Amino acid sequence: MALASVGKRWSSPAPAVPTARTQGGFTLLEVLIAVTLTALIGVGVSQLLSSVIDAKNGIDRVSEEFTRMQRAVVVMERDLAQAVLRPVRDAYGEPMPSLTSRAEPLAIEFTRTGWRNPLRAARSDLQRVAYEVIDDRLVRYYWDVLDRAQDTLPREQELLDGVTELSWRFLNHKREWSDGWPSDTQMQNMGPDNADEIPLPLAVEFEINHQRFGRITRLIDLGDFDYEAFATVVPGQVPDGTPPEESSGETPSDTSEPTGNSNVNPEADTTGSGGNP
Repeated sequence: MALASVGKRWSSPAPAVPTARTQGGFTLLEVLIAVTLTALIGVGVSQLLSSVIDAKNGIDRVSEEFTRMQRAVVVMERDLAQAVLRPVRDAYGEPMPSLTSRAEPLAIEFTRTGWRNPLRAARSDLQRVAYEVIDDRLVRYYWDVLDRAQDTLPREQELLDGVTELSWRFLNHKREWSDGWPSDTQMQNMGPDNADEIPLPLAVEFEINHQRFGRITRLIDLGDFDYEAFATVVPGQVPDGTPPEESSGETPSDTSEPTGNSNVNPEADTTGSGGNP
């Protein structure tokens, strides 16, 4: 009896059977809730990143279009600022004025100087260029020679897309605006020996109508254009050639450049030897 009681006293108790409440883990419902929340957060983050990427791509596209538009305008300004009095002959030997807007289907065609020649090719630094809008594309043409033959073809450069309209205006020596140059009378009287007597206009204004950026207007002077006289007129009118009166003893204010005219140096040109603007 004593030994039995001692054995019972020193025997270890049986381990307790764990219940579901004491086990560490997640129920199926908790796992499903966690997976659902993780999926929702992932979808939200993915949509946010996609929106940010789309916005960045849109900004990049607009910035690229704006850069191309600026570059095209600068090329046109530089070409016009370097226009010179040099008539040419077309592919059939007929004379063409130094600057004309009547060389259909081209919008404008003229001779410019400043064609760089770093390779010292056997050619002039004068270049014949033209502009036209084809299928909403602003295209610049240039010829390797001034006086052409029948097999002389122009080279084409696309400057800008999204252009719906390109219009021109020309200021003659009577301070009158015209949509065409030269005048009808000058074209009728032009012959092989007097094409160089048709002068350049005092100024040329071009307006580009772009699908995204709207209307872009520039005014470029080509000769003895009087900015002070032009700046004194009411917008929409042209001066009559009479210089503005000055107050005695006072220096007139500087109106050397009207709004819309860019600062283009006629002596500078970054056009490559291949005719690229």
